[in-house]
Amino acid sequence: MRGRTSRGHTSAKQQSHGRQTIKERSETSEEALIGAMDSRNRKRKSRVPTTQPEKRPKIPMQSQNAAARTNNEVAHLVPPLPESRILNDPKNLYTPETTFNTLQLYIDYLDETLRDQRLALPRERMAGWADQINDLRRKCVPSTVIAVLGATGVGKSSLLNALLDQAELLPANCMRACTAAVVELAYHEKDTFEADVMFLSAEEWKQEAEYLQSDLSDEEGNMGDDDDDQVAIAKAKFGAVYPDVPLETLRHQPIEELLQRSAVQEVLGSIRHISCQTAKEFALELAAFIESKEDFTGVSATADITFQLWPLVKCIQCHVKADALATGAKLVDLPGTQDINIARAAIAKQYIKVADAFWIVAPINRAVSDKTAQDLLGDAFRRQLFMDGCYSDRTVTLVCSKTDQISGEEALRSLPHLKQNPDIRVILQKLKDLETNTSQYELALLAAEGKRAAKEEIQTLQSKISETRNEAKTYIQKRDTICALERNRYSKECSKKHFRVGLKQLDDAKREDTEDFQPAQSQNNFSQIDLPVFCASAQDYSKGKGLHGRNVQPSVFTSELDTEIPQLREHIKEITWDGRNMAVKKSIEVLEGFARSIDIYLGAEGQTRSAAGELFHTIFEQEMKTLSKAWEGVISGKCSRLKQKLRAAIGPVITQGAAAAQEGAVATVGQFGAESAWNTYKATMVREGIFKKNLNELLIEPIMKEVTRAWGTVFAKGVKALFLDLPELLMEKTNQTFKNIENKIDADLKDRFQIIAMQQRKQLMTGFKHIVETATQKLRHIQRDVSRQISPDIQDQLSAAYLEAGMQHGDGCFVDMKKVMRTHVLIHAILMFKHVATQTILHLDSLGDKVYNTMMADLVPLERAMRLNYSGIWEKMTATPDQILVRRAVRLRAQQLGRIAAQLLSIAKQADQDMRVQQQNTRAVLTHH
Repeated sequence: MRGRTSRGHTSAKQQSHGRQTIKERSETSEEALIGAMDSRNRKRKSRVPTTQPEKRPKIPMQSQNAAARTNNEVAHLVPPLPESRILNDPKNLYTPETTFNTLQLYIDYLDETLRDQRLALPRERMAGWADQINDLRRKCVPSTVIAVLGATGVGKSSLLNALLDQAELLPANCMRACTAAVVELAYHEKDTFEADVMFLSAEEWKQEAEYLQSDLSDEEGNMGDDDDDQVAIAKAKFGAVYPDVPLETLRHQPIEELLQRSAVQEVLGSIRHISCQTAKEFALELAAFIESKEDFTGVSATADITFQLWPLVKCIQCHVKADALATGAKLVDLPGTQDINIARAAIAKQYIKVADAFWIVAPINRAVSDKTAQDLLGDAFRRQLFMDGCYSDRTVTLVCSKTDQISGEEALRSLPHLKQNPDIRVILQKLKDLETNTSQYELALLAAEGKRAAKEEIQTLQSKISETRNEAKTYIQKRDTICALERNRYSKECSKKHFRVGLKQLDDAKREDTEDFQPAQSQNNFSQIDLPVFCASAQDYSKGKGLHGRNVQPSVFTSELDTEIPQLREHIKEITWDGRNMAVKKSIEVLEGFARSIDIYLGAEGQTRSAAGELFHTIFEQEMKTLSKAWEGVISGKCSRLKQKLRAAIGPVITQGAAAAQEGAVATVGQFGAESAWNTYKATMVREGIFKKNLNELLIEPIMKEVTRAWGTVFAKGVKALFLDLPELLMEKTNQTFKNIENKIDADLKDRFQIIAMQQRKQLMTGFKHIVETATQKLRHIQRDVSRQISPDIQDQLSAAYLEAGMQHGDGCFVDMKKVMRTHVLIHAILMFKHVATQTILHLDSLGDKVYNTMMADLVPLERAMRLNYSGIWEKMTATPDQILVRRAVRLRAQQLGRIAAQLLSIAKQADQDMRVQQQNTRAVLTHH
């Protein structure tokens, strides 16, 4: 055995002598086994009995000589592999995108090569390979959704424009009513600026119109006052969509009649595509879907008011060729709270649920005093992100906007230590001297004008005054720049501290109710948390880049780096890196395994169908049935354990939280009524508890407080640990199957079986790991659905009360609405919250079922690939001499592709390490800057 293996190994080396690299020589164990098998097959096939039903055809001497040709002599029979420049210069050329494009070239090559009719392969084999190629094609570099959060007017649109290197791609007008539509920005390769504008469906606009009709009326049923924001917004929307219909008519007209208007009918449920050659044209077209022609007071911005589209817009998806988006980032501008619309709110919630990262944008003058990273989000939203596993310094970024808006004098009062800065001291002294000189020149000018001095003398004094004032402006800008940079530094320091405090509060929220609670003994090291904070000036960046014209100069920051827009772009690349590179590595691993399986299969050239092969087929199918059941047992056990773990971790706390919510429900409803104006309360009832505040979330707050930490911990740590050993457990069952098969099959087939098994183990372990990663990711997304279902569940329990309260009108209707809600909660609170707790546990149980279904579905292609790889043992591989030569050539390309894939995988792993080092270095440089 050892001697034959050695000879096979030597033969394989001789065939590739002079071309084998160090990397190739490191993979000779598998080649040695293949060589040994080829040697044995030649000897055994020479002893095939004459009574065998299907004989290997006798190949003429000239064909035998042809079959012995070296790889170089058959290589010309199929085209060479596409060249990969990445292999020549990985340091400079490797990116996930360029590598993925290279992989697509290889996939296209395999698709075309394996369709070659000269291979004369079985139809089932061709179909199986086609399926695997299609699976490879479907793999792509994932996009990374970055949700941009912030109230209206904080500078989100200006920030996004600057990141895209555009002056006004997105309208940034907060003076008039706006759609508050979700705006998504994504990359495309075209030079055009394009967008798809999605409108509300007929049902969605019907619901919105009903809400608006309710908002137009006051407590007594008359037209509401224009000073009321809700009334103003309702008038603006109705006036935009139905400009020729009096508002009084709109207030009472049946909704069905409003929907029948042709202009509205044509738009509802449709998607309108925009494509422009320039950013300016694009911005003008986009403005029609985002901006109103009148402000909230109803004052027209233009003389002619016609049918407007902005109230009917639900979502806008823009595609731009911009470097900031080139790495797969999708920047999603989510609306503030100025415009309340159920359909748009649902879109925004969906984006938040699937978002990979969150940017919180707020003016820098609020960032410190208001603890923006905590307060802007609100307690309920922070808890939701914490439960999602997204409230951390890896997913949340604070962007302090409008940093160019600064008064140096005010900053010096707020940050008194700045006066000790040597540069500031020099500047202040210089400004003092310039002020003195200016005063002297002004006095001299007055005197010269009084005595009617010569024109030249007066002009000289005027020139000196102008020069000193201009010089003073230069020093004021220098002072303001230093002050702004120091304010940036101080704001970052405070924001990071506030964020750490907020995280610790969430961590302590559950533990503080226990008897042994000690704040200092948290298991988490919060001092290591480093919230990314950027202090950005979109205006000064745009001015410095000349986006507003050459004559418009920055007001404070003359350096691009000081605006921190370039740093934000780099931050986007950091955010997107992990997902992109991981996806590419997975694709490389699958491609490498596919290439190896092609190599092994085509190694059985000229093989006939034998009795031993048929017996192997029978044994294989029997053992595969057993293996499928074994795999199912492992996965079923894990998913059952998942259900138990979730019930144990979350069941008790949600029951406890439901009891607390039930106990405080009447008080919560009462407090909400006491703090709300009648029109706000009415709008909340009509919208089933969701308006400026969400009454449903207020009612379940005790539940969310109880479950937040347990939920976040079990999904972040417990569930992940549960599936860590799953690949090994599945492989253990697989190895047992391999052993059973090997013990039962004919001795002549064992070498070939071992070669395929060796390759199969590697492919299967990779596949098992991918299954766990996919299931864990799916679990993460499904649990977000479950945690968000608690509020809708309580909303359903209150639907009858909301309906009855919303129908109250006339004198005393405010009191009646509150009475309806209080009575309903008083009677039904126990059953309501018990139902919510029970439903949540059932939803958690369904997680295990969904994960089970996902894993079992992902095992199907692995089983299919196993069957395809081993079918070469029982398939009839007879071929003509020319077909054998073509198969050798394709096998040669498969071997080359396997080695290339291994090199690319190594490069991708090294790139991960390099990226970590680069990120650390970049942070160090920027911190120093």
